[in-house]
Amino acid sequence: MQSDMRVIPFADEFDAVINIFTAFGYLETEAEDQQVFQQVHRALVPGGRFLLELIHRESLMRRFAPTGITRLDDGTLFLEERRFDLLTSRNDVRVTMLAPDGQRWEQHHAVRVYSLTELARMLAAAGLTVEAYYGGLDGSRLTMDSRRLAILSRKPTPPG
Repeated sequence: MQSDMRVIPFADEFDAVINIFTAFGYLETEAEDQQVFQQVHRALVPGGRFLLELIHRESLMRRFAPTGITRLDDGTLFLEERRFDLLTSRNDVRVTMLAPDGQRWEQHHAVRVYSLTELARMLAAAGLTVEAYYGGLDGSRLTMDSRRLAILSRKPTPPG
């Protein structure tokens, strides 16, 4: 099924929801991102879990570079121009790809990069309880240098 994650057409349906590889934060506003968490809560059965994995903000800030160049084995060049807005926490990236034959492609994306604190607050506001957090999908300990952040939360089971 293909759908907008702000409108998940299920209620109390899934044991788990998984959002990985920084597939979160591309919407225009924090309110829209919050709506996603509310929809995840709605879609989960009581006791169901939500796994969110994305860029770790603190690590990104420690190693942020406004430009980057990568050359692939076939000679293709990837040129990245990055701008991080400290007020909005949005990372705007323009990627230019140059093929050895001279072909050129450009792509632009912007992602809101949240801190663990912000995400925990947003998950709680949606009714999800953070159970654990890690420095990636491998379950490693989260540190300031962890490039990834994985958060495991749960929809509480009603008492009784």
